[in-house]
Amino acid sequence: MRNPFYFGFLYPTPHPARFLIFKSVNTHKREHPYNWVLDVFKGNGIEYDFGVDYHECFICRFFKEQGEEELIPYMCVLDYIISETFSWGLVRTQTIYNGDKACNFKNHRA
Repeated sequence: MRNPFYFGFLYPTPHPARFLIFKSVNTHKREHPYNWVLDVFKGNGIEYDFGVDYHECFICRFFKEQGEEELIPYMCVLDYIISETFSWGLVRTQTIYNGDKACNFKNHRA
């Protein structure tokens, strides 16, 4: 049986936090205008397995530039749908759209 925590279609490793930590360093270079700027960190394995703080969101930027800001909350809801689909156990208490400094994702494998 395939490991249910293998995110090979998204991340080329069975340990997504390791891959995301590596990739997050590059986002701070801001080489692409439509990209996220994020920090990834390992959790303690009890409260959460890994977390992601998104400091800039290209989805918010894109929809604001298009004058379609009212669609952003629907895009944010997709995070929960994807999390539930893949049993990632997403918990988020802040979003850039709501005026917070970052979107804070905590993922706990179910």
